[in-house]
Amino acid sequence: GEHDKYYAFLSGGQSGSVFVVGIPSGRLIREIPVFEPRAAYGYAVHPNDPRRRQLEETGGAWGDTHHPAPSETDGVYDGKHLWINDLANGRLARVRLDVFETDRILKIPNMQGAHGIAVISPNTKYIGVNGEFEQPTDGLATNPAPYTSVVSFIDPDSMAVKFQVRVNGNIDIADSSKDGKYFFATVYNLEQGKTLGGMIQFDRDALAAIDIAAAERVGADGKAVVRNGVPIIDPENAPGG
Repeated sequence: GEHDKYYAFLSGGQSGSVFVVGIPSGRLIREIPVFEPRAAYGYAVHPNDPRRRQLEETGGAWGDTHHPAPSETDGVYDGKHLWINDLANGRLARVRLDVFETDRILKIPNMQGAHGIAVISPNTKYIGVNGEFEQPTDGLATNPAPYTSVVSFIDPDSMAVKFQVRVNGNIDIADSSKDGKYFFATVYNLEQGKTLGGMIQFDRDALAAIDIAAAERVGADGKAVVRNGVPIIDPENAPGG
């Protein structure tokens, strides 16, 4: 009966949920339903449930969760919120950690495959979300090239996308510097190949580093292209911020 000292928040993958596990006991404390209904918790089951409507309006009542990111204050986890992605439908959800309940779900425009996410340290200024799968730069599926993806910077309180930064290749895992100045993301398929042979031309791929303050300046100076209500910053058109 001894209480666990720590909680682990684990992504549930295609369960569309987050699992809370006690450490060191390994006991399952709770499953937090996020992107799929759960009758056991009365979550998003009834058609008139606003949580059900939120799921349907943002991408459907199913999901694929990866890489949960807890909120921070002064660089330390503060137990207030946790964010989790939906790789399948390009969404981001916020979970309240005082009640272990999903609070908000956001459909992120201009990107496919919300994969690696990270809290911008040390005080959760943004949630950075990588778009893993490239799409045409003009957003039109009929345009075969060039393809690109974006990193989205999302306000943790309003859950609104503040700006996006274009990155070549498939953007994978994310983190921020401890001082909150930079956002880092691993990138594969830097070749931007569309076939297996095209994707494995380079021995190594890349690490993308985004200067957050410089990106903010570019947006404030009106140098970004606005698509679907979100400013998109192209580093090639704004070198050095």
